[in-house]
Amino acid sequence: MLLWRKYSVNSDATSYHFVVSYLQRNGGGNTGYTRSMVNSYLMSDGLPIYASTNYQGDDTYEHIFTDRDGRMGQTILKTGDLLSDDPNFATWIKKSDGYGYFYRPEIFEAQKENSNPTGYCLRKGLNTSGDMQSTKESYTGCPIFRAAEAYLNYIEAYYELNGNLGGNCDKYWKALRARAGMSTDYQKTINNTDISKEKQDWGSYSAGQQINTTLYNIRRERRVELVSEGFRMADLKRWRALDQVKDVHVQGFNFWDSMYQLYTNPQAEDAVTPIPQITLLEYGVTDKTANISAKSDPYAEGKYLLPYRKNAANIGFNGLNWNTSKYLYPISNKQFRLTTAVPGSNEYESSTIYQNPGWSRNDGTLPEGE
Repeated sequence: MLLWRKYSVNSDATSYHFVVSYLQRNGGGNTGYTRSMVNSYLMSDGLPIYASTNYQGDDTYEHIFTDRDGRMGQTILKTGDLLSDDPNFATWIKKSDGYGYFYRPEIFEAQKENSNPTGYCLRKGLNTSGDMQSTKESYTGCPIFRAAEAYLNYIEAYYELNGNLGGNCDKYWKALRARAGMSTDYQKTINNTDISKEKQDWGSYSAGQQINTTLYNIRRERRVELVSEGFRMADLKRWRALDQVKDVHVQGFNFWDSMYQLYTNPQAEDAVTPIPQITLLEYGVTDKTANISAKSDPYAEGKYLLPYRKNAANIGFNGLNWNTSKYLYPISNKQFRLTTAVPGSNEYESSTIYQNPGWSRNDGTLPEGE
């Protein structure tokens, strides 16, 4: 850790957050990881899931997490993970120790701030101390600049500049892998990567075309290591990795093969209070208000949860699209007014600066195409 921020609830430093509070409440916060993110995690031997005979599939949490990159278990919650040693809102509290454990994602939670949209819940940042239980202030430190980020920055910059993995790339990449407890043979990963099978990862693209396997695996390593630390959107923009996002339907976890039973027939061992059953109301299958996307949905492949496809009013119901104008932010109208031939006038054409592509010189407007 090169730089971190300290928080406290003491009277002399009343700076705190509520991250742990949300995570202890079943990893909700109305956010979750996608199937694409989960599939980015390699097996512990360094092979992609499609290239390894050890991959057991995604029908259960046990199968998903078996023999995977150790960072996956540090980032994503699975059934049985400890949430709090003094819980107040955990769904599964055991009689034997009074601790709160994760049982299932709260994909049906009506209070959105405590829900999970995809079936893959956040664990990264969790502290299990009851001092930071749900609704209480959190005071865990926040990483600002990690050595891992510096290593990843170096590897990517060196490869982009020189087209090879010379310098300290080998040393740094192996250090990242060793810390994760997985194979340090990144070349094996590169050699066994089929870029055509990585299309769900937007980071495999630049300017609408898929990149080579070496650069892609540099980006994959960055995605996995820095997930949930605020880098992803900026990375996708600087890579120009969103051109191909047209009518994309995001997938969550494999709900319909067996995970649905966590809701229709919950079997939480040693539970203080029985976990309630959920009645599944599939979109387009029932006249009632749907609470889950349909198994028969053409974008579900017969099994995957579709977070945007249970309500036709959802902005992403017909797929997500990227407007290339959004790679750059618009320049404020104020800047044009200050640089016109007559400062403060509306003669924007006489300004010495120009607007970024697709944006108007007037504030409060959307880019072209929206």
